[in-house]
Amino acid sequence: MGSYSDFSYQHLDITLPVASQENDTFRVVQKIRPQWKQSDVRFVKITGGFLNKTYTCLHKDDPTQSDGLFIRINGKNREALERIFINKKYEIRYLKEVNKHRLGTPLLATFNNGIILKYVRGNMVSLKQVTITCLLSEFMQITKFAYSY
Repeated sequence: MGSYSDFSYQHLDITLPVASQENDTFRVVQKIRPQWKQSDVRFVKITGGFLNKTYTCLHKDDPTQSDGLFIRINGKNREALERIFINKKYEIRYLKEVNKHRLGTPLLATFNNGIILKYVRGNMVSLKQVTITCLLSEFMQITKFAYSY
């Protein structure tokens, strides 16, 4: 479930406290990875989030971290922000659509106040990298337009 070859995901009727501890969060992990034992997993809190709590969950016997999970627990004020500019239903629909095309991070599950995605190992992108990427994109669009005649 949740791989590019299977576009379905499951909804878990579980609500986690925003201030979840590992025991709470492991309740959703157990539904996705039933063979995992809590003593064999490591949670890493991802810092820097404004409203949400985000974690990676990695198994000790998976050195490549290819079976890891990314867990986001929506913050308390998320509903207010959804009315302004964040739409949870659209976000899920978007994730499902890009997964159909083998793009994005596979959506494994949703729960009442969050999502679980497949963990993808990587590095943070700097503002300089984003700026360069945007400039290259603009240049390519201009070039494409210039040579399309």
